[in-house]
Amino acid sequence: MREGQQAREVAIPCALLLAAWETLMKGEPLTEATLCTLAGGAAGGRWLLVTLAQLPQVSLLADDEGALSLVWEQHP
Repeated sequence: MREGQQAREVAIPCALLLAAWETLMKGEPLTEATLCTLAGGAAGGRWLLVTLAQLPQVSLLADDEGALSLVWEQHP
């Protein structure tokens, strides 16, 4: 913990979230594997996945093998 940080505070890695969002907005599916690579590990990748999946116009997809990906559905 940093000096003065309260136990209930969390740090949000905004740079990672922005990089994932910009990639998603290009219109191509963003796979869990790509998110894990971007975040430097499975925990960060899954955090990005569940955080972005909550946004409007973002859909969570699963393929036949259960691999997850996100897509941004741009509406006119």
